[in-house]
Amino acid sequence: MARIVPILTDRLPSLNEALAAWRAAGEPDAAFADDLERIGAADRPPANPWAS
Repeated sequence: MARIVPILTDRLPSLNEALAAWRAAGEPDAAFADDLERIGAADRPPANPWAS
């Protein structure tokens, strides 16, 4: 588990700066997306300990 928090700066980036950073991030990682799908599909709620 990880907690991701924004970096504290003096100002928020402009829309242009935010879009430029998004575009500079590169192409989506298909393997990572597949891993997330697999993990999500395997996630099950815990069993009810009170059920008999």
